Amino acid sequence: MAEPRSFASYFGGIGRALSAPDYRTYGYAQLVSSHGVWIYRMAVGVLIFQLTHLPAWLGFISLIYFVPLIFVGPLAGAIAGRVGHRRARC
Repeated sequence: MAEPRSFASYFGGIGRALSAPDYRTYGYAQLVSSHGVWIYRMAVGVLIFQLTHLPAWLGFISLIYFVPLIFVGPLAGAIAGRVGHRRARC
């Protein structure tokens, strides 16, 4: 008979990744940070709609959030393609 699998083995290598203290700290901080960003974005949307009662302002705010991604994303991709991930310094 085959050995029973542990609960962590169903999630791939996440158990090994979370066993490293630095990655565990990074992972938990990233989780809290991403939740904070989305809570902020939702709160701004609700506030804008309550103040203006215009859905067009919600669209404008969403556009403003994505403008840096629209311009910086392709530029960063082109730089990463030319330089390569091994020579890029973070």
